Amino acid sequence: MTKRVSTLRVFTLLSILLLGCAAARAQGLPPCQPNQPTPTDAAFWADVPPMPEGTGSLSYSMDLSQEKDAASPVFIRSMMGVSSQQHRGGKIRCVELENRSARTVRAVQLAWAVTARDVAEKKILARGRLPTVEVQVAPGARQTAELREASFAGFLLPLVQKGIHAGDHHVSLSVARVEFTDGSVVDADEPR
Repeated sequence: MTKRVSTLRVFTLLSILLLGCAAARAQGLPPCQPNQPTPTDAAFWADVPPMPEGTGSLSYSMDLSQEKDAASPVFIRSMMGVSSQQHRGGKIRCVELENRSARTVRAVQLAWAVTARDVAEKKILARGRLPTVEVQVAPGARQTAELREASFAGFLLPLVQKGIHAGDHHVSLSVARVEFTDGSVVDADEPR
């Protein structure tokens, strides 16, 4: 009986510790790079316009077809988005890039495409490119890159009518252009 009570206490204590760690992690997102402001800092949200009014929603992901395509030298391995009720907006904060080429990456440009969510035919409703990001990624390595101008409102802007966003949409990010340190460039085919 004592052993069982003792085991139960240890299990309970471990559970509380794990939940505490998870809560602490949720309050302060890990930075994309060292010394980044926390999501509660007003400067962090300076480049994020508020979402348009309306009942619409937006989800996001990376283009998984590039990861599956061995001909794509660089692809998005993961991404992190953040949102704020206080600022009524959100953005894709950073991406983790993987370089499967034999050359060192110097910079990348990402493309985005918005489609209607939960529709069988994924017709692109809006598309664009983000500013080029300088990031060094060695051959076979992964590197995190912080994004600029990747706000949810910016992705939806072409779909907003009279200030209202209606409908459920999805934005997908892909690598559109890769610049290598040897001066070579690879442009990816954009989704149709």
